[in-house]
Amino acid sequence: MKVAITGATGLIGKKLMKKLVEQGDEVFILSRSVDFEKQILPNASGYIKWGNNSNSWQSKLSGEKL
Repeated sequence: MKVAITGATGLIGKKLMKKLVEQGDEVFILSRSVDFEKQILPNASGYIKWGNNSNSWQSKLSGEKL
């Protein structure tokens, strides 16, 4: 299953991310700071930059190339 997570570096997000990866799910992290997320959580299937003024994350999650 493909899963998108916000708050992945938080207390719950880290545990959720680990469990989903162990189950074999594809985990994509939505973050305002992609470089930081890559360092903290290197096992994600992908990283999507998002913010208040950006709608690009919507198209990436709707089936376009991640």
